[in-house]
Amino acid sequence: MSVSQFWRLIQLGTALAVPMALAAATTNPPPQELSAALWRVQEQLNEQTRRLDRLYKAIGPHLAELEEQAAAVEKQQQEDKALAMERIADLETPDLSRQGCMNPAAAEFAVITSTGGLRLYDAQGKAGKEFKASGETVACAAFSPDGATLLAGTAKGALLAWDAASGRSAVVATNVGAAVGRVAWLGKDKLAWAINVNYWEGGKPTHQDKPAGAVLARGTGQVLWRFKANVIERYVTLGGSADGQRLAVMEIPGQPRGVFLLGGVDGQVLLTCYDQKEGHTPLSLALSPDSRTLAVGYAPYDIILWDARTGEPLKRLKGHGNWVVSLAFSADSKRLISGAGDSTARDWEVPSGKEIGRLHFGDASSYTHAVGLSPQGDVAFALVEPGHLVLARVPTAK
Repeated sequence: MSVSQFWRLIQLGTALAVPMALAAATTNPPPQELSAALWRVQEQLNEQTRRLDRLYKAIGPHLAELEEQAAAVEKQQQEDKALAMERIADLETPDLSRQGCMNPAAAEFAVITSTGGLRLYDAQGKAGKEFKASGETVACAAFSPDGATLLAGTAKGALLAWDAASGRSAVVATNVGAAVGRVAWLGKDKLAWAINVNYWEGGKPTHQDKPAGAVLARGTGQVLWRFKANVIERYVTLGGSADGQRLAVMEIPGQPRGVFLLGGVDGQVLLTCYDQKEGHTPLSLALSPDSRTLAVGYAPYDIILWDARTGEPLKRLKGHGNWVVSLAFSADSKRLISGAGDSTARDWEVPSGKEIGRLHFGDASSYTHAVGLSPQGDVAFALVEPGHLVLARVPTAK
Protein backbone atom coordinates (compact mmCIF):
# COMPACT_ATOMS: atom_id res chain seq x y z
CA MET A 1 0.00 0.00 0.00
CA SER A 2 1.37 3.41 -0.96
CA VAL A 3 1.52 6.45 1.32
CA SER A 4 -1.33 8.15 -0.56
CA GLN A 5 -3.54 5.05 -0.39
CA PHE A 6 -2.91 4.72 3.32
CA TRP A 7 -3.73 8.41 3.81
CA ARG A 8 -7.04 8.17 1.98
CA LEU A 9 -7.93 5.05 3.97
CA ILE A 10 -7.49 7.00 7.21
CA GLN A 11 -9.73 9.76 5.91
CA LEU A 12 -12.39 7.28 4.81
CA GLY A 13 -12.35 5.47 8.13
CA THR A 14 -12.67 8.73 10.00
CA ALA A 15 -15.54 9.89 7.82
CA LEU A 16 -17.53 6.67 8.20
CA ALA A 17 -17.00 5.70 11.83
CA VAL A 18 -19.48 7.86 13.72
CA PRO A 19 -22.14 8.23 10.96
CA MET A 20 -22.53 4.47 11.05
CA ALA A 21 -22.90 4.60 14.80
CA LEU A 22 -25.49 7.40 14.51
CA ALA A 23 -27.42 5.46 11.90
CA ALA A 24 -27.58 2.55 14.29
CA ALA A 25 -28.64 4.92 17.03
CA THR A 26 -31.54 6.19 14.85
CA THR A 27 -32.84 2.66 14.41
CA ASN A 28 -32.49 1.89 18.09
CA PRO A 29 -32.73 5.23 19.90
CA PRO A 30 -30.23 5.38 22.80
CA PRO A 31 -30.70 7.32 26.02
CA GLN A 32 -30.48 11.11 25.60
CA GLU A 33 -27.07 11.32 27.32
CA LEU A 34 -25.56 8.74 24.96
CA SER A 35 -27.05 10.47 21.91
CA ALA A 36 -25.52 13.78 22.94
CA ALA A 37 -22.14 12.10 23.48
CA LEU A 38 -22.29 10.56 20.01
CA TRP A 39 -23.01 13.95 18.43
CA ARG A 40 -20.08 15.48 20.30
CA VAL A 41 -17.81 12.72 19.00
CA GLN A 42 -19.20 13.37 15.51
CA GLU A 43 -18.24 17.05 15.75
CA GLN A 44 -14.74 16.13 16.95
CA LEU A 45 -14.29 13.70 14.06
CA ASN A 46 -15.59 16.29 11.62
CA GLU A 47 -12.90 18.68 12.86
CA GLN A 48 -10.25 15.96 12.56
CA THR A 49 -11.42 15.30 8.99
CA ARG A 50 -11.09 18.98 8.14
CA ARG A 51 -7.57 18.98 9.58
CA LEU A 52 -6.67 15.89 7.58
CA ASP A 53 -8.01 17.53 4.43
CA ARG A 54 -5.93 20.65 5.02
CA LEU A 55 -2.84 18.57 5.71
CA TYR A 56 -3.44 16.40 2.65
CA LYS A 57 -3.78 19.49 0.46
CA ALA A 58 -0.45 20.73 1.81
CA ILE A 59 1.56 17.54 1.31
CA GLY A 60 -0.48 15.84 -1.40
CA PRO A 61 1.60 17.26 -4.27
CA HIS A 62 4.74 15.85 -2.62
CA LEU A 63 3.43 12.34 -1.89
CA ALA A 64 5.11 10.81 -4.95
CA GLU A 65 8.43 12.27 -3.87
CA LEU A 66 7.89 11.08 -0.31
CA GLU A 67 7.07 7.60 -1.57
CA GLU A 68 10.28 7.57 -3.63
CA GLN A 69 12.29 8.66 -0.60
CA ALA A 70 10.64 5.98 1.55
CA ALA A 71 11.43 3.36 -1.08
CA ALA A 72 15.05 4.54 -1.25
CA VAL A 73 15.39 4.35 2.53
CA GLU A 74 13.90 0.85 2.54
CA LYS A 75 16.27 -0.24 -0.22
CA GLN A 76 19.22 1.25 1.67
CA GLN A 77 18.24 -0.61 4.83
CA GLN A 78 17.90 -3.89 2.96
CA GLU A 79 21.29 -3.40 1.28
CA ASP A 80 22.91 -2.41 4.57
CA LYS A 81 21.66 -5.64 6.12
CA ALA A 82 22.64 -7.83 3.18
CA LEU A 83 26.14 -6.32 2.81
CA ALA A 84 26.88 -5.63 6.47
CA MET A 85 30.41 -6.56 7.49
CA GLU A 86 30.92 -8.21 10.86
CA ARG A 87 32.52 -5.74 13.23
CA ILE A 88 35.69 -6.77 15.01
CA ALA A 89 36.17 -3.60 17.05
CA ASP A 90 34.35 -0.31 17.44
CA LEU A 91 36.61 2.20 19.17
CA GLU A 92 35.44 5.66 20.17
CA THR A 93 38.51 7.40 21.53
CA PRO A 94 38.57 11.20 21.94
CA ASP A 95 42.30 11.48 21.22
CA LEU A 96 42.04 10.09 17.67
CA SER A 97 41.89 12.44 14.70
CA ARG A 98 40.10 11.72 11.42
CA GLN A 99 43.32 10.90 9.51
CA GLY A 100 45.10 7.58 9.20
CA CYS A 101 46.76 5.16 6.76
CA MET A 102 47.14 1.41 6.21
CA ASN A 103 50.36 -0.59 6.32
CA PRO A 104 50.47 -2.42 2.96
CA ALA A 105 52.63 -5.20 4.39
CA ALA A 106 51.00 -5.82 7.78
CA ALA A 107 47.51 -5.77 9.22
CA GLU A 108 47.95 -2.53 11.11
CA PHE A 109 46.50 0.94 10.74
CA ALA A 110 48.26 4.15 11.78
CA VAL A 111 46.04 6.91 13.18
CA ILE A 112 47.11 10.49 13.87
CA THR A 113 46.29 11.39 17.45
CA SER A 114 44.91 14.69 18.67
CA THR A 115 48.28 15.40 20.32
CA GLY A 116 50.06 15.22 16.95
CA GLY A 117 51.57 11.76 17.16
CA LEU A 118 50.88 8.45 15.41
CA ARG A 119 49.43 5.31 17.00
CA LEU A 120 49.25 1.84 15.44
CA TYR A 121 46.22 -0.44 15.76
CA ASP A 122 46.33 -4.13 14.87
CA ALA A 123 43.66 -6.25 13.18
CA GLN A 124 41.86 -6.78 16.50
CA GLY A 125 41.71 -3.09 17.33
CA LYS A 126 44.48 -3.28 19.93
CA ALA A 127 46.65 -0.18 20.25
CA GLY A 128 50.36 -0.73 19.70
CA LYS A 129 53.39 1.47 19.04
CA GLU A 130 53.21 5.25 19.21
CA PHE A 131 55.42 7.64 17.29
CA LYS A 132 56.00 11.22 18.40
CA ALA A 133 58.59 13.88 17.58
CA SER A 134 59.32 16.56 20.12
CA GLY A 135 58.00 19.94 19.04
CA GLU A 136 56.27 18.56 15.93
CA THR A 137 52.59 17.90 15.18
CA VAL A 138 51.92 15.23 12.56
CA ALA A 139 49.40 16.38 9.95
CA CYS A 140 49.55 13.49 7.44
CA ALA A 141 51.26 10.13 7.03
CA ALA A 142 51.91 7.29 4.57
CA PHE A 143 53.61 3.89 4.80
CA SER A 144 56.33 2.91 2.35
CA PRO A 145 55.31 0.19 -0.17
CA ASP A 146 57.15 -2.44 1.88
CA GLY A 147 55.56 -1.23 5.13
CA ALA A 148 58.94 -0.74 6.78
CA THR A 149 58.89 3.06 7.07
CA LEU A 150 56.21 5.51 8.13
CA LEU A 151 56.54 8.93 6.50
CA ALA A 152 54.88 11.95 8.13
CA GLY A 153 54.38 15.59 7.23
CA THR A 154 54.05 18.07 10.08
CA ALA A 155 52.23 21.30 10.77
CA LYS A 156 55.56 23.15 10.85
CA GLY A 157 56.54 21.95 7.39
CA ALA A 158 58.91 19.11 8.24
CA LEU A 159 59.09 15.60 6.81
CA LEU A 160 59.83 12.84 9.31
CA ALA A 161 60.35 9.11 8.86
CA TRP A 162 60.03 6.35 11.46
CA ASP A 163 61.29 2.81 11.21
CA ALA A 164 58.04 0.91 11.84
CA ALA A 165 59.76 -1.97 13.63
CA SER A 166 62.20 -0.15 15.90
CA GLY A 167 60.52 3.23 16.20
CA ARG A 168 63.73 5.08 15.30
CA SER A 169 63.05 8.41 13.66
CA ALA A 170 64.86 10.50 11.07
CA VAL A 171 64.35 13.98 9.66
CA VAL A 172 63.96 13.91 5.89
CA ALA A 173 63.43 17.64 5.33
CA THR A 174 62.61 20.77 7.30
CA ASN A 175 62.30 23.36 4.52
CA VAL A 176 58.84 22.70 3.09
CA GLY A 177 57.81 26.17 4.21
CA ALA A 178 54.18 25.48 5.18
CA ALA A 179 52.01 22.89 6.89
CA VAL A 180 52.23 19.65 4.93
CA GLY A 181 48.81 18.57 3.70
CA ARG A 182 49.64 15.21 2.10
CA VAL A 183 52.61 12.85 1.68
CA ALA A 184 53.14 9.86 -0.61
CA TRP A 185 55.81 7.40 -1.73
CA LEU A 186 57.05 6.81 -5.28
CA GLY A 187 58.54 3.38 -4.93
CA LYS A 188 60.97 3.04 -2.02
CA ASP A 189 63.49 5.72 -3.01
CA LYS A 190 61.37 8.82 -3.67
CA LEU A 191 58.96 10.81 -1.48
CA ALA A 192 56.32 13.38 -2.37
CA TRP A 193 54.82 16.13 -0.24
CA ALA A 194 52.15 18.71 -0.98
CA ILE A 195 50.60 21.73 0.69
CA ASN A 196 47.36 23.57 0.05
CA VAL A 197 47.75 26.41 -2.44
CA ASN A 198 44.78 28.66 -3.10
CA TYR A 199 44.78 28.93 -6.89
CA TRP A 200 41.52 30.90 -6.94
CA GLU A 201 40.39 33.91 -4.94
CA GLY A 202 37.03 35.55 -5.44
CA GLY A 203 36.46 33.45 -8.53
CA LYS A 204 39.64 34.74 -10.16
CA PRO A 205 42.87 32.80 -10.79
CA THR A 206 45.78 33.56 -8.50
CA HIS A 207 49.18 32.02 -7.77
CA GLN A 208 48.73 29.85 -10.88
CA ASP A 209 52.47 29.26 -11.22
CA LYS A 210 53.10 28.35 -7.58
CA PRO A 211 54.02 24.69 -6.98
CA ALA A 212 51.95 22.82 -4.43
CA GLY A 213 54.55 20.14 -3.76
CA ALA A 214 57.75 18.40 -4.66
CA VAL A 215 59.31 14.97 -5.09
CA LEU A 216 62.46 14.28 -3.06
CA ALA A 217 65.20 11.69 -3.08
CA ARG A 218 64.66 9.68 0.07
CA GLY A 219 68.32 9.32 0.98
CA THR A 220 69.42 12.94 0.56
CA GLY A 221 66.23 15.00 0.74
CA GLN A 222 67.20 16.63 -2.56
CA VAL A 223 64.31 18.08 -4.57
CA LEU A 224 64.03 16.18 -7.86
CA TRP A 225 61.09 18.08 -9.33
CA ARG A 226 58.07 20.15 -8.29
CA PHE A 227 54.42 20.00 -9.27
CA LYS A 228 51.17 21.99 -9.13
CA ALA A 229 47.96 20.40 -7.83
CA ASN A 230 44.87 20.99 -5.75
CA VAL A 231 45.46 19.47 -2.32
CA ILE A 232 42.60 19.01 0.13
CA GLU A 233 44.23 18.07 3.41
CA ARG A 234 41.25 16.21 4.88
CA TYR A 235 40.71 14.10 1.73
CA VAL A 236 43.05 11.57 0.07
CA THR A 237 44.38 13.76 -2.76
CA LEU A 238 47.93 12.54 -3.45
CA GLY A 239 49.14 9.07 -4.39
CA GLY A 240 52.30 7.43 -5.69
CA SER A 241 52.73 4.13 -7.50
CA ALA A 242 54.63 1.30 -5.84
CA ASP A 243 56.92 1.01 -8.86
CA GLY A 244 57.88 4.69 -8.61
CA GLN A 245 56.72 5.47 -12.16
CA ARG A 246 53.57 7.50 -11.45
CA LEU A 247 52.42 10.27 -9.13
CA ALA A 248 48.68 10.93 -9.09
CA VAL A 249 47.63 14.52 -8.42
CA MET A 250 44.32 16.35 -8.62
CA GLU A 251 43.24 19.42 -10.60
CA ILE A 252 46.32 21.10 -12.05
CA PRO A 253 45.54 24.83 -12.49
CA GLY A 254 44.50 25.71 -16.03
CA GLN A 255 43.67 22.09 -16.87
CA PRO A 256 40.35 20.18 -16.88
CA ARG A 257 39.08 19.28 -13.41
CA GLY A 258 40.48 15.78 -13.48
CA VAL A 259 43.20 13.61 -11.97
CA PHE A 260 46.63 13.62 -13.61
CA LEU A 261 49.30 10.95 -13.70
CA LEU A 262 52.77 12.48 -13.66
CA GLY A 263 55.95 10.69 -14.66
CA GLY A 264 58.04 9.62 -11.69
CA VAL A 265 61.30 10.75 -13.28
CA ASP A 266 60.54 14.34 -14.28
CA GLY A 267 56.92 15.12 -13.31
CA GLN A 268 55.66 15.55 -16.86
CA VAL A 269 51.92 14.94 -17.38
CA LEU A 270 51.55 11.44 -18.81
CA LEU A 271 47.79 10.96 -18.61
CA THR A 272 44.70 13.07 -17.93
CA CYS A 273 41.77 11.26 -16.36
CA TYR A 274 38.78 13.54 -16.85
CA ASP A 275 35.19 12.41 -16.37
CA GLN A 276 33.86 13.49 -19.76
CA LYS A 277 30.52 11.73 -19.27
CA GLU A 278 29.46 13.53 -16.08
CA GLY A 279 32.10 16.21 -15.58
CA HIS A 280 32.08 15.60 -11.85
CA THR A 281 34.68 17.09 -9.52
CA PRO A 282 37.35 14.70 -8.20
CA LEU A 283 37.81 14.63 -4.43
CA SER A 284 39.96 11.58 -3.67
CA LEU A 285 42.30 9.16 -5.40
CA ALA A 286 44.33 5.99 -4.96
CA LEU A 287 46.79 4.03 -7.12
CA SER A 288 46.69 0.24 -6.91
CA PRO A 289 49.84 -1.51 -5.65
CA ASP A 290 50.28 -3.22 -9.01
CA SER A 291 50.32 0.27 -10.61
CA ARG A 292 47.61 -0.74 -13.09
CA THR A 293 44.51 0.97 -11.72
CA LEU A 294 43.71 4.48 -10.58
CA ALA A 295 40.60 4.92 -8.43
CA VAL A 296 39.03 8.37 -8.24
CA GLY A 297 36.18 9.40 -5.93
CA TYR A 298 33.93 12.26 -6.98
CA ALA A 299 31.42 14.84 -5.86
CA PRO A 300 28.67 14.02 -5.77
CA TYR A 301 28.70 10.21 -5.51
CA ASP A 302 30.56 7.98 -7.95
CA ILE A 303 33.91 6.21 -8.11
CA ILE A 304 35.63 5.65 -11.45
CA LEU A 305 38.34 3.05 -12.00
CA TRP A 306 40.83 4.19 -14.64
CA ASP A 307 43.51 2.27 -16.49
CA ALA A 308 46.70 3.85 -15.11
CA ARG A 309 48.63 2.86 -18.25
CA THR A 310 46.25 4.26 -20.89
CA GLY A 311 44.04 6.74 -19.03
CA GLU A 312 40.88 4.97 -20.20
CA PRO A 313 37.91 4.61 -17.81
CA LEU A 314 37.33 0.98 -16.83
CA LYS A 315 34.33 0.95 -14.48
CA ARG A 316 32.02 3.36 -12.71
CA LEU A 317 31.13 2.23 -9.18
CA LYS A 318 27.78 3.53 -7.96
CA GLY A 319 26.29 3.29 -4.51
CA HIS A 320 27.50 6.11 -2.29
CA GLY A 321 25.03 8.87 -1.46
CA ASN A 322 27.49 11.68 -0.79
CA TRP A 323 31.03 12.87 -1.55
CA VAL A 324 33.62 10.11 -1.84
CA VAL A 325 36.61 11.40 0.16
CA SER A 326 38.82 8.38 0.93
CA LEU A 327 40.02 5.37 -1.07
CA ALA A 328 42.49 2.52 -0.55
CA PHE A 329 43.37 -0.71 -2.36
CA SER A 330 44.22 -4.07 -0.87
CA ALA A 331 47.81 -5.28 -1.33
CA ASP A 332 46.83 -7.59 -4.20
CA SER A 333 44.96 -4.74 -5.97
CA LYS A 334 41.79 -6.87 -6.18
CA ARG A 335 39.81 -5.00 -3.54
CA LEU A 336 39.03 -1.33 -3.05
CA ILE A 337 37.57 0.31 0.03
CA SER A 338 35.91 3.72 -0.13
CA GLY A 339 34.66 6.20 2.44
CA ALA A 340 32.14 8.96 1.89
CA GLY A 341 29.94 11.56 3.54
CA ASP A 342 26.96 9.19 3.62
CA SER A 343 28.13 7.52 6.86
CA THR A 344 29.38 4.43 5.04
CA ALA A 345 32.54 2.64 4.07
CA ARG A 346 32.16 0.21 1.17
CA ASP A 347 34.29 -2.68 -0.02
CA TRP A 348 34.40 -3.34 -3.77
CA GLU A 349 35.65 -6.21 -5.89
CA VAL A 350 37.85 -4.46 -8.46
CA PRO A 351 37.61 -6.94 -11.40
CA SER A 352 33.79 -7.01 -11.34
CA GLY A 353 33.07 -3.61 -9.81
CA LYS A 354 30.62 -5.20 -7.36
CA GLU A 355 30.13 -3.99 -3.81
CA ILE A 356 30.66 -6.95 -1.49
CA GLY A 357 30.73 -5.38 1.97
CA ARG A 358 29.50 -2.30 3.78
CA LEU A 359 29.84 -0.51 7.09
CA HIS A 360 27.06 1.90 8.02
CA PHE A 361 27.58 4.30 10.89
CA GLY A 362 24.04 5.59 11.37
CA ASP A 363 24.53 9.33 11.22
CA ALA A 364 23.62 10.51 7.72
CA SER A 365 26.03 13.45 7.91
CA SER A 366 29.23 11.79 9.11
CA TYR A 367 32.27 11.41 6.83
CA THR A 368 34.61 8.43 6.58
CA HIS A 369 37.89 10.29 6.16
CA ALA A 370 40.37 7.39 6.17
CA VAL A 371 40.03 3.75 5.12
CA GLY A 372 42.28 0.75 4.65
CA LEU A 373 42.32 -2.97 3.87
CA SER A 374 44.67 -5.50 5.41
CA PRO A 375 47.25 -7.06 3.05
CA GLN A 376 45.03 -10.14 2.60
CA GLY A 377 41.96 -7.94 2.07
CA ASP A 378 40.09 -9.66 4.90
CA VAL A 379 39.96 -6.82 7.45
CA ALA A 380 38.63 -3.33 6.79
CA PHE A 381 39.61 -0.22 8.75
CA ALA A 382 37.48 2.93 8.73
CA LEU A 383 38.09 6.19 10.60
CA VAL A 384 34.85 8.12 10.96
CA GLU A 385 35.03 11.77 11.96
CA PRO A 386 37.33 12.50 14.93
CA GLY A 387 37.62 9.69 17.43
CA HIS A 388 35.79 6.71 15.88
CA LEU A 389 37.80 3.77 14.48
CA VAL A 390 35.91 0.70 13.20
CA LEU A 391 37.40 -2.64 12.17
CA ALA A 392 35.38 -5.30 10.37
CA ARG A 393 35.73 -8.63 8.57
CA VAL A 394 35.43 -8.37 4.81
CA PRO A 395 33.29 -11.13 3.28
CA THR A 396 34.68 -13.39 0.59
CA ALA A 397 33.57 -12.31 -2.85
CA LYS A 398 30.96 -14.60 -4.38
